[in-house]
Amino acid sequence: MKRHHADRLCFRFAGGRFGNGIPTEVLPSLAELATLIADVAWRDYSQETGATKRTKAFNESTGLKLVAIEAGSTVAALEPTRTTAMLPGLDQYEPFLWQGVDQVHQVVSAAHRGVDPSFVMERELLAKFGDILPDLRHDESMEFPSSTGSEASYALMTPKTRNGIIEASKTPTVVKKGSIYAFVPEINKRTGSFELQAADGSAKMKVKFQDPHFNALKVAWESYRGDIAAGNPVRVVGELEYGQLGTVRKVNSVDAIETLSPFDVRARLQYFSSLRDGWFNGKGSKFEPQYLVTLADRFDKWFPIELGNPAIFPHVEGTIGCEWTLPRGECILTVDPQSDKGEWIDFSLENENDTTERTLRLGEESEWQWLRGRLAARTADGSR
Repeated sequence: MKRHHADRLCFRFAGGRFGNGIPTEVLPSLAELATLIADVAWRDYSQETGATKRTKAFNESTGLKLVAIEAGSTVAALEPTRTTAMLPGLDQYEPFLWQGVDQVHQVVSAAHRGVDPSFVMERELLAKFGDILPDLRHDESMEFPSSTGSEASYALMTPKTRNGIIEASKTPTVVKKGSIYAFVPEINKRTGSFELQAADGSAKMKVKFQDPHFNALKVAWESYRGDIAAGNPVRVVGELEYGQLGTVRKVNSVDAIETLSPFDVRARLQYFSSLRDGWFNGKGSKFEPQYLVTLADRFDKWFPIELGNPAIFPHVEGTIGCEWTLPRGECILTVDPQSDKGEWIDFSLENENDTTERTLRLGEESEWQWLRGRLAARTADGSR
């Protein structure tokens, strides 16, 4: 995949001291940044391969060097330290360098958006941001590029952003038994590990598994490769580490892995939490995570599983569509999170006069009881 400026990473400084150049006291921070990126690369490489010794070849392949000061003397351009004389086979390490760049970018982006950055990176690595621009002033900022694409995207680090990262590195976590709904983008049987992507988009991590779990993971992995929107999520039960916002940031051990239906309501609604503004061709707004949890709770309390879960879709208008295809017709519930109401319609595909419509107050159990009755009517054989 083509990278921005042929593998050149451009870090832009703005404000305060950076009006006419980059002060020399900032240069040690670039060295600390390169070290952090290499440390993240090593973490990913060791987790994926099981390697325990960080070799000289790895360090040379994941290092960065300052090659230019660009754009009005406010952009520091860094490139990999690799040389044309590098021995064949050493390029196996370089993809992990770019993974490190991307994760540092994601940390800064998360902190700037007010999201707990410990979802992206563990506290031990977050703490290393303390050595990057420790004297960044209130009117100054630094832009961090991502590593891939025809043009890099940028995340802005201000003093407030930086302080958020440092605070996240100090916040204690809570370890307890629990479960997490997730997708499985990767699985590696040789190393006994898999990549877990939380359904709500809050975390992505490497997790160890035991042989009895492999078949469930394989089903989830194969469906993810086909289509994440229709793939099989899993429910991972075990010892989990929770961050400051109560979201899982690490799976310490796995007790069980349950393969879920693509129609699992809670996993499907959690997936909507990962959608950002402009998620559909530049259109579509993000969904309020707490409302999605509330809606899933209502399904758990007031909707019997024997009636069959709906297919659930996000709408660019900000509503949520729940659809059932039944023996005696179609049923559609369009949920409006803003009003907490649902527009209901059920109809026969054979008789255009056989239609029922109603606006439901979704916070009331009696309305769900009415909904269940309509689904039962469309499921039953014979006339209504």
